[in-house]
Amino acid sequence: MNPKKSNNLHKDLAEELGLSEALVSDIVSYYWSNVRKYLESMDEPVIDVENLGVFYTKSKCLHKEIQKNEDYVRIINPANLKKFQFYNTAQQRLKRFYSLKQKLEDQLSLKHQFKATKNENLRKDQDGLEH
Repeated sequence: MNPKKSNNLHKDLAEELGLSEALVSDIVSYYWSNVRKYLESMDEPVIDVENLGVFYTKSKCLHKEIQKNEDYVRIINPANLKKFQFYNTAQQRLKRFYSLKQKLEDQLSLKHQFKATKNENLRKDQDGLEH
């Protein structure tokens, strides 16, 4: 299998669809820039990109980002007007990260609850078969 460069893909796709290469290039770059922004925003714990895969937020990386921003907020003096914008941005990031952390914890709780229910039902079925 020989990998193709994106320029060749744009040409081939444009010919196949009967569109201009510039239009295909704009559509593809718009799609991937939005995917990139969505991944970088860290708003959801799981992101599914069609035909590419599922991306999960790692709790370890999230914890490091939270710690880094908490340290940054502690260091900055919000009374200093020059640094207030940085302080405000870091605070907004922390809110978003805490929200994501809560979503991850909720998702993990649901997962554990589902497994416990599943195991309980399996035990009941096994006990019913034995009697």
